[in-house]
Amino acid sequence: MTINSLEIVNKIEGNKKAISFFLKNLNITYDANIWMINGSKGIGKSFLAKLIASNLLDIKYKDNEYEDVFHPDLVVLNKNDNKKYISVDEIRSLKKLFYKTSFSGSYRIAIIDSINDLNLFGHNALLKTIEEPPKGSFIFIINHQNSFVPATIKSRCKILNLQKLNDIEVLKVLEKMNFKLEEEELSFYSKISRGSVGDAIYFINNNSLPIYKYLCNYFINIEDFNEIETTKVINSIIEKKNNLILVFFKLISLLFKKVIKKMFLNQYSILIEEEKLLIEKFSKLYSKSNIFHIIDIIETKYNDYIALNTDLHTTLYSLLIELHKNIKK
Repeated sequence: MTINSLEIVNKIEGNKKAISFFLKNLNITYDANIWMINGSKGIGKSFLAKLIASNLLDIKYKDNEYEDVFHPDLVVLNKNDNKKYISVDEIRSLKKLFYKTSFSGSYRIAIIDSINDLNLFGHNALLKTIEEPPKGSFIFIINHQNSFVPATIKSRCKILNLQKLNDIEVLKVLEKMNFKLEEEELSFYSKISRGSVGDAIYFINNNSLPIYKYLCNYFINIEDFNEIETTKVINSIIEKKNNLILVFFKLISLLFKKVIKKMFLNQYSILIEEEKLLIEKFSKLYSKSNIFHIIDIIETKYNDYIALNTDLHTTLYSLLIELHKNIKK
């Protein structure tokens, strides 16, 4: 069976030239195909692999929904939310897929999403799996490039490198997903995602636009805030607990990095009016070293929260109080 390249390319946004060349390679190669698809998280790497699997195995789909793709000749490995890694047993089970008779009489396909969710034992198990896969097999290894991948695994893979999407490409994807949002809101989420559809969806699901406005106003008027007001901010954030903690840190870090960009390059993209007011104010009142120190405080607090599992309330309270003190200096 030949992959319908045009059908796949028409369903994706971004990286069309690289993906077209990649699909051409798949169509002319008859040996086992082991591909590592590299790129930032949330740009559609897994989506692409599922599109190819659906095309090769003639899986029927509709409305661009590929999250749940099922077929006897297809295995998709993801990390369980309750676990730190994809289990070694799941990686080892791939051998059963590749050395059994194909149900469809054609291909056997594995998608590992992602290699960054494997530990050392998982890497070793995967290495044994990809050493000599039989003909007619496809292994797509998703690599977010945010953790170490052994050279021994990389050397056995063909590589597809994908770039981040631009704002317009992200916006087109969001429009296809039929979110019940105004055009202005979709534009905000496409821009704040910085090329990652996954991040855009995450921000949408956590209603991040009002949070971002609130943070901007908080820092614009930080001179008027005291510890009681800061506690109110924290309590409003904690209502959603862990779902919101990553959003909070991402937004606040993005905000001050834009201040730095304004200071060094005198340019930045405007998302909302409140953001513009804050950036103009901070870039005039504070030094570059002071803003870098603020960013360092934010990143240190977040890393401590993740690594040390510190209390959520304490983390946010100490962060805002420390920022409050440093900004008022």
